[in-house]
Amino acid sequence: MSPDTSGYFVLQRKWQDKDEVILQLSSTLYTEAMPDNPSRQAIFYGPVLLAGLLGEQEPDPVSGVPVFVTSRPDVSHWVQSTGNATATFHSSGTGIPGDVQLVPFYDTKKQYYSVYWDVFTPASWAAQQQIYEQRKKEARELETHTVDVLRPGEMQPERDHAFTGEKLHTEEEHGRKWRVAWPGGYFSFTMKVAPDGSNTLICSYWGMDNRGRVFDIQIDGVTIATEDLNRYKASKFYDIRYKIPRNLTNGKLSVTVKFAPRSQNSAGPLYGCRMIKD
Repeated sequence: MSPDTSGYFVLQRKWQDKDEVILQLSSTLYTEAMPDNPSRQAIFYGPVLLAGLLGEQEPDPVSGVPVFVTSRPDVSHWVQSTGNATATFHSSGTGIPGDVQLVPFYDTKKQYYSVYWDVFTPASWAAQQQIYEQRKKEARELETHTVDVLRPGEMQPERDHAFTGEKLHTEEEHGRKWRVAWPGGYFSFTMKVAPDGSNTLICSYWGMDNRGRVFDIQIDGVTIATEDLNRYKASKFYDIRYKIPRNLTNGKLSVTVKFAPRSQNSAGPLYGCRMIKD
């Protein structure tokens, strides 16, 4: 049976008591690529999204999430069943730096996990390694200078940073959660700072062609920048740096960061914040 032009299955018959409709969905492995990056893929088993387990500790920012390198585009050649009754799988000889156990997304509990994977051919992986090495170097340097990190939209990190605001909204896109304050609202949170040096706030945004996203960024009530997210057009993450005047952090262990939208504008979406010591 095939769906109609609207994508629905239509059953027309004279129904009787105790009639049953049994739907049997395909139980094969396949991948779905992100619209803006065909090499970043999610793995499905029939209708079930599979998540790769990454352990009970947050993945190292340098080694990151494993990637898959294979010359065979059919995922069933490099992801195999564990043989258990449940839909559990593992990658086979393709994961770098190691293979990954895959379970239904609904079975993830307290583990860290990923549902999106960068998939390379051996040739494209050779070229990508040079890019990765440079990114790892930059990530190592960034970690050594990091004082504090906020992940918006996540309950415990927001509690730890005294996150508050009005007219707020949160969702998850591009593998990360975000926060936005609609017109007339705001959001604020505390961030640790280095009391004896210069500090820079790094904020992560996603580029889009949109208007009405102009806002002020304040440190302890002092505006240090006015941001216009409408200038970031490409579909990618932008990590924007805001140098904090030294007199606002001298002798302090923490500051309050506030995002205040301009009139008829929103503040955000904000995907993450990091405080670094210069």
